[in-house]
Amino acid sequence: MQDVGQITLATENYYVDDVSVVYGRVPKGEYVKLTVSDTGCGIPDEIVQKIFDPFFTSKKADKKRGSGLGMSVVDAVVQDHHGYIDLITKVGKGTSFFIYFPITRETVKGEDSIEVEGGTESILVVDDDDVQREVSSQLLTRLGYKVDTVNSGEKAVEFLRENRRELVILDMVMPGGIDGAETYRRILEVQPGQNAIILSGFSESGRVLEAQKLGVGAFVKKPITKKTIASAVRTELDRAKNQARA
Repeated sequence: MQDVGQITLATENYYVDDVSVVYGRVPKGEYVKLTVSDTGCGIPDEIVQKIFDPFFTSKKADKKRGSGLGMSVVDAVVQDHHGYIDLITKVGKGTSFFIYFPITRETVKGEDSIEVEGGTESILVVDDDDVQREVSSQLLTRLGYKVDTVNSGEKAVEFLRENRRELVILDMVMPGGIDGAETYRRILEVQPGQNAIILSGFSESGRVLEAQKLGVGAFVKKPITKKTIASAVRTELDRAKNQARA
């Protein structure tokens, strides 16, 4: 948008009877349709098929750089809700995204009404993305945990050299520095037996498996929710306590 233009949000009840769409296929049926339109620069044809790839960004080095996770997170959230996403774009004219959430006529139990167990243990969150780090910190703080954050694997190692934490939550991919697996390997040198879990926007990879062989517990796929992070954290902390008693 380059600080000039207009963004329009609209919702409507919508029935899809034409499954031929630009980005993907939306099955026939009833949906709540969310439309997000802008009057920006539009998306060139050569990159439109890449915009949902994790870490893909068209921002140049001389501009404020994003993480390239924004659209991949949107895509993941839509998929988690069994929805579909489509778009229309024209260079110089703007872009419209259409998100289709399937309608249910049943009563749905919201996540806020589902009990999640927290705790009072100390946790270190390691993530190079400012937004992801803040989201993790806020969710864990609301669950009662004592939370510290750092933005790189190198800083995590230095922090733990002087401080003990009962759990470390590691981002797997941190461009420009060491990844989650290497971070955990170095952490074990200063804090042997350190408990940790891995977060990633990617699917489980060889590097995740390497970290788990070293002792990392659960792998949690981004975007996280209160329920998923609470379950993974509590499971790992309880596992560590049970091992200590054995």
